[in-house]
Amino acid sequence: MKRYLTFWKAALTKPLITGAVVPSSKKLCIKMLEHAHLGEADCVVELGPGTGALTRRIVPQLKQNAVFLCIDSNPVMVKFLKKEIDRGKIIHDGAEQLKKYIDEAGIPADVIFSSLPFSTLPRAKSEKILEAIQRSLGPKGKLILYQYMHAAWHTKARLLVAALKAHFREVKMKKVFGNIPPAFVFTCLKST
Repeated sequence: MKRYLTFWKAALTKPLITGAVVPSSKKLCIKMLEHAHLGEADCVVELGPGTGALTRRIVPQLKQNAVFLCIDSNPVMVKFLKKEIDRGKIIHDGAEQLKKYIDEAGIPADVIFSSLPFSTLPRAKSEKILEAIQRSLGPKGKLILYQYMHAAWHTKARLLVAALKAHFREVKMKKVFGNIPPAFVFTCLKST
């Protein structure tokens, strides 16, 4: 219950940054992890971990020596995660600063998960985040993100799909109906 209270507090204080009404469902998390191959990853990043619905499923799949970075711009979420998650580095910053933390870690990301609400972010900020992700991924790296179906008709959602196709050599999309609201999960392979 504490996780939900923290989530709603953060969502009420910064609704456009949080971009959701409840934490991600088990089905959504499973779909996001489906092709991540975390047991092979040396560096994993989660952008917008919120209260850790996906984070809690990532941690047990990581190699013992894997680098794990969680970046969130909401101080309420960061404070909560630092108490709840004992693996990885929880960072209070914007996702567009990702490359700085990858450089500090000294290793490119194999997998970057994103729960960021691109449909509510300004277009320029979305582009900066996608550029930071592109520069932070290793040669065979992948970005796995979700966006809600109800926003799919919105111009920003269509622009996001076009931007993903411009930044990545392959973009696959799957539907997840067992989430509130239903979502699309995108798996994007880095352009070489």
